[in-house]
Amino acid sequence: MLPTDAVGLDVGFLAGVAQNPSAYQRMKLARELAAFVSDDKTGAEERSAVLPVLLKLANDEVVAVRRAIAQEVELGTHVPPELAFAIAADEDGIALPFLTVCPGLSSGTLVAIARVGDAERLIAIAKRSVLPRAVLGILIKQGTAAVCTHLLANHAIKIPIEGFRILLKRFGGLTVICEAMRKRKDLPVEVRIQLTRINNDRVKVVLARQGWVPDGRLDDLVTEAEEISFLQIASELDAAGLEAMVRYLATDKLMTGSLICRAACHGEISFLVEALAFLASMPSRHLATIFATRNVASLKSACERAELPAPCISLVTLAMQCGKGYSREEGPVDFAQAMVNRATQQRGRRNQAGFTDLLSLIGAFGPEEIKPVTDRLREGKSRAA
Repeated sequence: MLPTDAVGLDVGFLAGVAQNPSAYQRMKLARELAAFVSDDKTGAEERSAVLPVLLKLANDEVVAVRRAIAQEVELGTHVPPELAFAIAADEDGIALPFLTVCPGLSSGTLVAIARVGDAERLIAIAKRSVLPRAVLGILIKQGTAAVCTHLLANHAIKIPIEGFRILLKRFGGLTVICEAMRKRKDLPVEVRIQLTRINNDRVKVVLARQGWVPDGRLDDLVTEAEEISFLQIASELDAAGLEAMVRYLATDKLMTGSLICRAACHGEISFLVEALAFLASMPSRHLATIFATRNVASLKSACERAELPAPCISLVTLAMQCGKGYSREEGPVDFAQAMVNRATQQRGRRNQAGFTDLLSLIGAFGPEEIKPVTDRLREGKSRAA
């Protein structure tokens, strides 16, 4: 018999009420038993005694009775697995809200439901504010694109880097998944880079299909867009993120001379410092000091250790000289213009060929707005500067 300070009824009487022809009486009992069972203060023996009666009501033919149970335990801190399974198997209007918000579902219960649940139930689980790691793994590895899209949209859930890798491998060809990933603030830098490459590959296919760009220019155009995207990513990273980005680019053979030159011409000094430090096997703080003090001799030595070609070294040196006092708010066009101005001021120290080559590099790797300036200067129209 249940203790009188709980609900004041014995189990036999409860079972009788559960078969009452009055739906109202059954619904009232269902609410009372659901609250009793999901209360942490209820003892295990008492809970076990009334659970069969509650499970009978959880399968009642009247929807209102079943809904009353689900709503009562929706915020309960302890929901017996048997009851959770019964509610989860109910119609969507009852099961889905319960699966989304109920905090009383154990990890084992959620895992069991996730393994056999349909897409709608997995989507409901993906919207939860807390997900056990085992459940998160099931959603990532087995969930449909719709399930994973909702999971990515749930910013309360932290997705590990391996999870992002799996999602990208499974759904990298789907725009909806890629867009959902881009909106994540915790997106690892390597995944951001891969998404950039996927997007540029799509653009390349479209351009090739439409014939809008000559074949000889297509690869260069895509590479340029890709590198500019990399620099945009770099501009948003802290020191640890930059280090991770540089290591990934180098590992994936994306740390090219072209990217170094473009970083120099766009004023991405922090990325430039980290990249040179990696390529030269030097501490990044040492390279940062070289840039801060504008030590040309030390920079040249570091660039040689990084095996940069001579024209690239000249460009990096020019960027270092323009970097001091540069504010990111000024933008890459202003920085490239500053490089052009300084190169013009130093024209007497270089031979004509060296000056022309430097202008060519700034025009090729700087923002597109700077190319007309460098072209006119190369033609001898110095008024453009």
